[in-house]
Amino acid sequence: MAVIRVEKLRKVYRVLKKREGLRVLANLAHRQWNHVVALNDIDLSIDEGEIIGYIGPNGAGKSTTIKVLAGVLHPTSGRVLVKGIEPYKHKRQNARAITLIMGQRSILVPELPVTDAFEMVRHIYTIPRERFRRNRQLFCDLLGIDQFIDTPLRQLSLGMRMKVEFATSMMHEPSIAYLDEPTIGLDVVAKDGIRERGMTVVFTSHDVVDIERLCTRVIVIDQGRLVYSGDTETLKHKYCGRNCELRVVLEDPRRQLSLEGFRCERRPDHQGIFFDRGTTSPSDLIYRLHAQGIRLADFSLKEPSFEEAVKLIYRS
Repeated sequence: MAVIRVEKLRKVYRVLKKREGLRVLANLAHRQWNHVVALNDIDLSIDEGEIIGYIGPNGAGKSTTIKVLAGVLHPTSGRVLVKGIEPYKHKRQNARAITLIMGQRSILVPELPVTDAFEMVRHIYTIPRERFRRNRQLFCDLLGIDQFIDTPLRQLSLGMRMKVEFATSMMHEPSIAYLDEPTIGLDVVAKDGIRERGMTVVFTSHDVVDIERLCTRVIVIDQGRLVYSGDTETLKHKYCGRNCELRVVLEDPRRQLSLEGFRCERRPDHQGIFFDRGTTSPSDLIYRLHAQGIRLADFSLKEPSFEEAVKLIYRS
């Protein structure tokens, strides 16, 4: 069941046109504007419990999308529904169902100790005391916060502050989490703090390792338009093809490999056989080598990586 629906979402920023020299004074009387399209007819559907990696080059529109979903920005046109409501029209109701963590911004007061930051959130969301105690203990144990629970936030390292930021954002038990470039590793957080609760998560990150390991689906945006939505394996095949390399080390290192219909290359520590995984299997290549009387000392398979596919998208 979809908890987030986006239809023909469009966001256009009006930016004051820059002028040079004396013409700067003309802006006081006659302002001229440029219109920058940040989102261009975005269609999205995200089901309950999905963990979505929302990726794209800088300036692609990732943060703008997150802010519209969170109710921070109002779209220029189109429609957005989060749990059946338009988030920018029902901000209070939407805020109780979501959490938004932005890696470059903090919602906490630096002078407050961690324990007081937790209490502040309890009062803001009017969290019942028993539920608050349970959640506080859960995230203190999960993220190791107990050791600096009485320390003012300004005295904590960036990593520690982000742990506190995450914990406070989860105290009211949101069902949807938006993580915009979080600066802490998501391995522990996602596995233990999110998956156990069945939360719907949308996060932007340039760390493709986190995305490949944690996401059930990847959505790629570029210049305000969606260019891909699906799993990581299909993404790799779409942008990298099914080209693989069988790396072999021969018992006789002086011998040069040659297989009809395949490109073979000699490297300092191995020889590579390049093939299409869709038409040929690694075991078939090894069988052909064995049939030629070639004995292998070692072999390994190099397949297209998710990181390589993402780099190709960004370059294009």
